[in-house]
Amino acid sequence: MLGVVLGFGLNALWQILRDALGRRRRRQSIEAELRTNLGLLPQKIEHLQNARRALNKRKLLAGDNVHFATYLYDTHIGEVAQHLSSAQREVLHVVYQSMRVVDRVLDDLVSSFVQTRSSGQLSKPFEAYAGMCAEMADRCELVSAMVKEYLAGEPRQVTWNNISVRQ
Repeated sequence: MLGVVLGFGLNALWQILRDALGRRRRRQSIEAELRTNLGLLPQKIEHLQNARRALNKRKLLAGDNVHFATYLYDTHIGEVAQHLSSAQREVLHVVYQSMRVVDRVLDDLVSSFVQTRSSGQLSKPFEAYAGMCAEMADRCELVSAMVKEYLAGEPRQVTWNNISVRQ
């Protein structure tokens, strides 16, 4: 009887340990993905700045770009989220959604501009799109700062009232 109780207890302990190690690996994989994206951010910023400069010269630069990595976040956040602080969850959410927005803007830049210009929806489409590129570059700067803080173990408290590049 003692062997059954001991076996049951050891099995329960092993399950707890295995689950904790799995969560740790999934969290580490998300952090590795963040480091990869941190390396892409300077390229995105440069691409957006080049697009803005081209638009200011009344030219159009193709928006083709390498997308941010999101697979590990998309795959593991559901299992990891409950073990993160609210600040960590909020930062990850804002970072990954911001990266998706930047990718989508760059993907659609040329077609959206051509459609907007041909439809006459904006009186100054070059200026409007140059402003959008500047805004996306600022967003990338913010994302870079947020990722660095998160990886340093100091995620900023994110609310919609205090998201700013200049803190």
